[in-house]
Amino acid sequence: MKEIETSRSPWEIALKNREDKNIYVNLSFDLELALNGSFWRGDLKSSLAYSELALANIADILPRLNASHIQYNVQICGGLLEPDFSSLPFLSAEQGECLRSNRKMFLLDESLLNDLKRTNVDAGIHSFSHRDFQKLSRQEIIWEIEKSIETYRKYFLAPPGFMAFPNNSPDNENVISDFSLCYRANNNGVPPTKRSIPKGLYWHPLSLSPEELKKLIAAMSGQRPLFLHLWQHFTETNAEQMQEYLNVLRMFDCRLVNMKSFLSLLSD
Repeated sequence: MKEIETSRSPWEIALKNREDKNIYVNLSFDLELALNGSFWRGDLKSSLAYSELALANIADILPRLNASHIQYNVQICGGLLEPDFSSLPFLSAEQGECLRSNRKMFLLDESLLNDLKRTNVDAGIHSFSHRDFQKLSRQEIIWEIEKSIETYRKYFLAPPGFMAFPNNSPDNENVISDFSLCYRANNNGVPPTKRSIPKGLYWHPLSLSPEELKKLIAAMSGQRPLFLHLWQHFTETNAEQMQEYLNVLRMFDCRLVNMKSFLSLLSD
C-alpha cells in the first residue's frame, strides 16, 4: 500500500513507496577553498593554508572517485571560476590583494574543471562569493544566486541543478523558491518541498568516523529503502580516510548516487 502521508517531502514519500531495499548514499562536497570562510576576516594566512589543504585533498580524492565511477556532488562557489573576482567591491583591500597574489589557490584550473565535468559528477553551486546569507539583503542574496548560475553556465554549458547555501544558512528557502534549483535544506522547521533535501550529516573523522558511520548504517538498515546525504568540504578528509568511508559503504552494499540521478530515479 502506497504511503499518502503529507508531512514528509514528496521525494521522501516516493522513496518509501519504492519496493527496493537499497541504501542510497549521496556524498556531497561544498567547494569554496576558504573563500569567505572562518579565517577570511583577519587571518588570511590561515585561509591560504586552508585552501592549500583543500586543493591537495581534491587532487587525490577526485581521481579516485572518478576512476571508480562513483557518483557524487560538488557545489562550487562561482568566484572560484571568475578570474576577475578580486576586483569586486565587497572585498577589503587586504582580501583583494591576497586573491591577486595567490590567485592559483582560489581559481579552479582546467584539470580540476575537467574532473568536475565527468558524467558521474553532479556539479552545482555554493553561491558566488561564499558570503554569509544571514548578513545579506534579499537583493544581495538574489544577486549571489543569479551570478553563480550565470558563471556556472559559462563553464559547464548547462544550468546547475543543486545548491548548498554558504554556511548552511537558515531561512533562505523563501529566496531559493524563485529558482529552479534543488537545495540542501536546513532542518529549521520550514515545510519540506519536492526540491529540498534534508541537511543530512556532516561527515569527517572528528565528527562521524568510519566506525561510527558503520554503526549508524547498521542501526538504520532495517528502515530500507534509506537515503543518507553526507556532506563536507575537501579539508576534513584525505584520500586514505576517504577510502575507509568507501569501504564501509561497500560493506553494506550501499548505492552511491548524485542528486541528479537519485531524484531521476524517484520520478520513474
